[in-house]
Amino acid sequence: MPAFGICRTHFNCPFRQSFAVLLLAVALGLSSDRAAAQVPAPAPAPAPAPVPGSLTVVVEGARNSRGQLRVSLFDRAEGFPSDQSQALRTTRVPMKATGDSVRFTGLAAGRYAVAVHHDENGNEKLDTRLGLPQEGWAATNDPRPRLRAPRFHEAEIVHSGDTRVVVRLTY
Repeated sequence: MPAFGICRTHFNCPFRQSFAVLLLAVALGLSSDRAAAQVPAPAPAPAPAPVPGSLTVVVEGARNSRGQLRVSLFDRAEGFPSDQSQALRTTRVPMKATGDSVRFTGLAAGRYAVAVHHDENGNEKLDTRLGLPQEGWAATNDPRPRLRAPRFHEAEIVHSGDTRVVVRLTY
């Protein structure tokens, strides 16, 4: 056996393992002392906040230029498409003889649906007869359900940055 009981031929020798553990403990102790003595690194800069974008809704297919156009932006299914109190934003603009567009600015990226109503007589409600709309209406993705209003998931769009959508009024 060599001097001081060090066994050079057996890797799994208990003395060699104890010696390795001791060396590792000393190395870790020294490195932690050095780390404590060093000046801490500055915190990384926070990630930039997403820049809000805009959503432009172009409305086509108006049968006349009477009345106003009501465009409502929803960020959830509750209230879509008719309950304006549940809308994230609603805007009204006078109708024009040619294409109308409405722009929603400062919008975070996400999922939205837009409902449009051509209020021809200015009474601020969608006029119906036997439950069917008598004024123009539209929604994003141009869903055409039979005998019911479109649902949020049918009209849902993904918005990121600046988005432009075209909707066509149905009478």
